[in-house]
Amino acid sequence: MTHHGAAGPGHLAVQDVHSGPPASISGGSTADADSGSTWVIVARRLTAGLVEPIGEEHMYHAAVRSKACGLTTLGKYYWRLVQSGRI
Repeated sequence: MTHHGAAGPGHLAVQDVHSGPPASISGGSTADADSGSTWVIVARRLTAGLVEPIGEEHMYHAAVRSKACGLTTLGKYYWRLVQSGRI
C-alpha cells in the first residue's frame, strides 16, 4: 500500500495499491484481472477500517469516478507502526 500517491500525502489513489499501470474496468482483457485484484486489496483495507473514500460516500463511487481514498485514523496508526519498524 502506498502512503504518498497521486492523491497527495495521506491519500491513496486506487492505482497506487499495485505497482502496475491503472487498469481498465471495461473489456475482457488482463487489465480486468488487475482491476479485480486491485479492488480486492482495497476492499480488504476498507473492511478492516484502514481506508475511506475521499469526497464520496461509498468506495464504489470513488473507484468509478477515479477519486482517491485516504487512510483512516486506524490506518494512519498502523502506517506509523510499519514505518517505525515496530510491525
